[in-house]
Amino acid sequence: MHAIIVGAGIGGISAALFLLKAGIQVSLLERAEKLREVGAGVQISSNGTIALRELGLLKKIESVAVKPVSFKVLHFETDELVAEFPLGKQSEERYGEPFFQVHRADLLDILVDALPEGVLRTGARVEDVLEDNAGVTAVLTNGEKINADLLVGADGIHSTVRASLGLGTEPEFSGKLVWRALIPFERMKSCNFDESFYGYTGRDRMVWGYWVRPKSMFNFGGVVPASEVRQEAWTEKGNLSEMLASFEGANPRLQALLNSIDEAFITGLYDRDPLDAWTKGRVTLLGDSAHPMLPYLAQGACQSLEDATVLVECIQRHGQTKINQSLLDYEIRRRPRTTKVQSAARAAAIYWLENNPEQIRARDGRMRGLRQIDPLAATMWQWLYDYDPLSVGREEEIKPDKRGIRRVYEEDTDEQKRAWEEWHDLFSNADEA
Repeated sequence: MHAIIVGAGIGGISAALFLLKAGIQVSLLERAEKLREVGAGVQISSNGTIALRELGLLKKIESVAVKPVSFKVLHFETDELVAEFPLGKQSEERYGEPFFQVHRADLLDILVDALPEGVLRTGARVEDVLEDNAGVTAVLTNGEKINADLLVGADGIHSTVRASLGLGTEPEFSGKLVWRALIPFERMKSCNFDESFYGYTGRDRMVWGYWVRPKSMFNFGGVVPASEVRQEAWTEKGNLSEMLASFEGANPRLQALLNSIDEAFITGLYDRDPLDAWTKGRVTLLGDSAHPMLPYLAQGACQSLEDATVLVECIQRHGQTKINQSLLDYEIRRRPRTTKVQSAARAAAIYWLENNPEQIRARDGRMRGLRQIDPLAATMWQWLYDYDPLSVGREEEIKPDKRGIRRVYEEDTDEQKRAWEEWHDLFSNADEA
């Protein structure tokens, strides 16, 4: 069996590694002449770590990444700790795998180094995808045609493969921009940030920060309304005076962090509505090509890793003679999950970027209460973090759920299960999220 994967991001490379492990030939096509990442951090929660462990890469990840101690919610103006939830040993024991914060370039280097020579082709831009009874063909811009048994589009939010399936709608702009920067330790060591995830919530803006290399490199992200910035581009540096103006009124520690930034990039935050289908014949989608999402759940990379894991399990189960069936099976198992995560990410944007002072006080009060009665915040996060893509991919039969796979917990009573079923049918994706 021969598979083409279009796009060499985290999801595309991971899918290639899983396919190779299953004994399937892979052509991994990347349009860029050279793989590079403008500085950004990646968070890998337990549901994504499962995939990295299955690929045998966990020790290498541990050698370069940070294991966060906790998730700290802080007040933008005062630095007051609103709530803190553990992400270290307690969460690992609860969800089965560790959590990581890592530089995206470090993670990509580890994934690329695991590829055998000759699998990855850079400068290979796919222009069209053709399919017939014999297989599928990727047509490159130079006229070259590559034939295979199946093709996976992992080429991002502006996916060519998605467009070839007739699903090429324009991404939806959220109305927010994000400033991103990587800060060396020496520039911000006086800020005294430990190895936790820091989330500062202000009125209609927020800041997140965390170490991506232990006591070496700190990742900054700051979300602001689009009206406050006059450009958006990854390839050009943003105007730091505009950035500082947007975060005026920040507490002294956060202000010191902002002042330590010597260059920052800025981009718009986009997603798309969940799809009703993303597979056609021998062609399917993976990662941001299928389900681009806003960053407020830190799940973009993890959902790609989940996709890659389930995809290959389905291909192995059905075999070479039933490729169409295996790709549809993959979609049925994954689409309800990713729809739920996409919708929840949009809901989280409303939650974290509240602009009404009364609603902000109410939200912070709920967070304080949650810290008291549910120290791990399992009420909020268990559905996300205890998902096991290996188990989902290996289940012989899975019951489709129109919006999200309901994880039935041992402690649920019969009344809880019945209440869920009755409640579940009353609301839309957005309402549920």
